Amino acid sequence: MNTWYKLVLLQFWFFIALPICVGVLVGVLGPVGVPLYAFLFWLWCWEIIAYLNYRAARQLEFVSLLQAAGANNLPLESFLQAYLDDRPHKDMYRFWTGVLLFFVFPGYYWIHRQRSFDKRLERLVWLLQSGTSLDRAIVAVPGLVSRETALAVAVGQFTDDLPESLHRLPDRQLTTVWVDLLVRLGYPLFIMIQVVGTVIFLTTFIVPKFEKIFLDFKLRLPFLTVLFMDISRFGTRYWWLFVFAMFLLLVGIHLFLFISHVRWHFPFFGGFYRSYLRGEFLILLGQMLESRRPLPEILNRVLFSNLLPAVMQVRVRGLRDDIAQGKSLPESLHKNGLATQSMQALIVSAEKANNLAWAVREIGDSQSRHAVRTLHRLALIALPIAILLCGGIVGLVAVSMFTPLLSIIESLSTMK
Repeated sequence: MNTWYKLVLLQFWFFIALPICVGVLVGVLGPVGVPLYAFLFWLWCWEIIAYLNYRAARQLEFVSLLQAAGANNLPLESFLQAYLDDRPHKDMYRFWTGVLLFFVFPGYYWIHRQRSFDKRLERLVWLLQSGTSLDRAIVAVPGLVSRETALAVAVGQFTDDLPESLHRLPDRQLTTVWVDLLVRLGYPLFIMIQVVGTVIFLTTFIVPKFEKIFLDFKLRLPFLTVLFMDISRFGTRYWWLFVFAMFLLLVGIHLFLFISHVRWHFPFFGGFYRSYLRGEFLILLGQMLESRRPLPEILNRVLFSNLLPAVMQVRVRGLRDDIAQGKSLPESLHKNGLATQSMQALIVSAEKANNLAWAVREIGDSQSRHAVRTLHRLALIALPIAILLCGGIVGLVAVSMFTPLLSIIESLSTMK
């Protein structure tokens, strides 16, 4: 599916389909429609996360099949067909799959049957039996493997060493770490939505009553309560700023998810993305240099695969042009943003030691693993930090609401 088509579909879902859905539910069921919509919304979120994890697991399983077939010199078509025959096909399996997918929207199960992972694998087996090479068959069946795996297969076909190319794939890919980070931040986000709803209720119904009571008793409101009221009034008066900020946040998230140039230059997270892509490219370049083929032929093969992100396509094309003009590989890598200055110095030393292919591959492996490992650690600490922030906000709201009650009780006891 085209990237821009996905982007437009996601915008339609968030800004048109969801408001229509909540409007229909509230219009038909009244106030009961709101909690029902909330239930469906979080069920959809759970299904999206479950789908992303399921797809990653099935793609990893497929890579294991390729590695097993290559290591034991088994015919790939027969091996994959045997795997398909062993997949569950019982009626109860179809029934429970249909029940879960019913909540996406009624009838989605029949769409799923034509686009499921097993159906894609059947099409791949058919293409292989028809004489199509593995790298072209994988490109013709999108979603069967990740982009990194498809690129590794293309390099393995180029170097005639597919098992080694697949073995060089990182244990954890960047996409799975992004999903992990998203899941860990989902719970605090849910809490914050509930807190915002509570603050709106308190500002609308409770705070005005507090003000009137304290005015009648000629008492001063506690500092935290006044602070909470000032923040609430600011939010009520400038609500459009909040809406505009949320709109910018959604647009930024969508651009980050779907446009590689934005990810490359994005503050903070862009550093992880750049390190990962540099490492991935250097690993592939090192493997292809071991084939002793000319560097322009190697770069043309990488570009022809069309499996690199758009931001990398531009940079590898610039690298190819610089090499064609007679510039050295380390200098060209650094000039096109494919290697840092420290990496350039290591590559120059390796070139002088006549150990270029091994050094480039090892530098790339270190870069990609470091990016994934660091981002994974960030995902691990993101949840407790976010929960502490949510707890602080909830505590501020609770204290600012209960302190006036204590002041009133103390005032009444003094009057007696």
